[in-house]
Amino acid sequence: MGYQLAVFDFDGTLCDTSAPILDSVRHALVDAGFDAPPDAAIRGRIGLSLEILLTDLAARPCAPAVVERMIATYRKRFDEVVGGATQLFDGVVELLAQLDASGVALAIATNRGKISLDAMLDTHGLKDRFPCRVSGSCVPNHKPAPDMLEQVLDHFGVARKDALMIGDTTVDVRMGRAAGVDTCAVTYGAHSEEDLRREGPTHVVHSVAGVYAVATDARP
Repeated sequence: MGYQLAVFDFDGTLCDTSAPILDSVRHALVDAGFDAPPDAAIRGRIGLSLEILLTDLAARPCAPAVVERMIATYRKRFDEVVGGATQLFDGVVELLAQLDASGVALAIATNRGKISLDAMLDTHGLKDRFPCRVSGSCVPNHKPAPDMLEQVLDHFGVARKDALMIGDTTVDVRMGRAAGVDTCAVTYGAHSEEDLRREGPTHVVHSVAGVYAVATDARP
């Protein structure tokens, strides 16, 4: 028996946004006078809020004004480089159609801001697939706090045992655990399989097709 609700992270789970994210993080830090971090350091923090990600990578205390400047610089740079620089992971369009046809409700929970999220969903023709989209700008607390999932569950009126959180980062797994829902970690995104397994996800898959199997068939 499958799940009634599949809640997806966006970046690194549905859409490959790694290149513009890496570029924009480096640009924001260097613009503020910090060293450009290696890609591995950035990837390991993807999924966190921009404030935490950038201040962590700065590796020294940052005044609030500096943090605000870095966030603004990041967003401006991302908007400049994102056009044509992202693509859906292979099989995502088919996956969403199959889940919808199977009666699985679809939602998104992401730290990405709502305006940016909706613009990218429109670009890829996915917005109508997700009647519930909860972003970092919709809740008091970002991932890994359970706020986003709590809002999604309330929207659909689905029991926790019937919901599945799907994401590519450790914060997705931690959010699912905090909300009391099963989690499906995908290994094709930002975080390594080793790091994901360390968080104890309910399921681990290596492809988009694997998500469908878990969401529809794989529960004992």
